[in-house]
Amino acid sequence: MANATDTFGIVLKNDAREYARLRAAVDDFTATNRFPDEERFELQACLQEAVLDIVTHGFDNGDEHEIDVQMLFQRKRRILTIRIVDDGKTLDAFGARALPDRAPQAQRQPLSDSRLGAEHRYADHVSCFRQGRYNHLILSRTIPEPLNSLAAPPSA
Repeated sequence: MANATDTFGIVLKNDAREYARLRAAVDDFTATNRFPDEERFELQACLQEAVLDIVTHGFDNGDEHEIDVQMLFQRKRRILTIRIVDDGKTLDAFGARALPDRAPQAQRQPLSDSRLGAEHRYADHVSCFRQGRYNHLILSRTIPEPLNSLAAPPSA
């Protein structure tokens, strides 16, 4: 019997080339959890933009920093939760832009133009906060069942 949840975690350096490692790991995670192809593509786009935005806008110095990406997938409820933690510049949680609704239950929280883009388009719920010297970006999304799992089994 499959576990009720599946977890994934990777720590990246603040280097855009690290995204290839993240992409390969996310491909494995989404295949294991039978995400539909469209969901895999959207998740990849979301994570690529989030990581590249942190690398590009999060750090003023040339020092090495870490970006911690954690995912939890609750299989029974098909809910994916992503937490991205970095020690870059403070997220502007009180910026001028408000999140557009992706779904009726989507949270509306003002966020910075420079640090969030595809993330709020991807997620049902988005939150960000700073705790100590770390930014936390938390995304949640319900992942639909793959179409082939809903189809009737082939007849003999």
